[in-house]
Amino acid sequence: MVYVLRVVVRADDSHGGQQLTMFALITCATNSGDGVHKNLKPYNMKVQPITRAFGHAFNGLGHFFIRDRNGKIHLMAGIMVLLAGWYFAISTAEWCIILLCTAVVLSLEMLNYAIENLCNLVHSEYHPLVKTTKDVSAAAVLWSALLSLVIGLVIFIPKIIIAL
Repeated sequence: MVYVLRVVVRADDSHGGQQLTMFALITCATNSGDGVHKNLKPYNMKVQPITRAFGHAFNGLGHFFIRDRNGKIHLMAGIMVLLAGWYFAISTAEWCIILLCTAVVLSLEMLNYAIENLCNLVHSEYHPLVKTTKDVSAAAVLWSALLSLVIGLVIFIPKIIIAL
């Protein structure tokens, strides 16, 4: 059974104590209804054809790469790294590492984009919790990009030195 939990966070600030509402989906694995919190309400998820689910995912990819500036930057960086991997004929293990790094950075950038849009929808005015959420989300992308850069340097610097 899937339940929707509505969480209301109240914050006293200069805007008159506005509230920030977040929703979380919780899956309960118990067979009995014992111990289910009173704020949990059943959420009926419709089963959709797999083709429709993939269609939504591809729509999300298109939307992201068309509208997000940082997504375009990370995509171009990923393409450049893939071209460098082809040029330097990196090993299979190095390909796996490069592809994983590229996937992690792009995936976190997509999550960052989604989180920022959701925060803007939930709370259009400035709010310190929204700012913190957006900052941490962006930090996750930055952290993965920096570590991916270091990994890329470890893989490519020896190959560049040999090529010189």
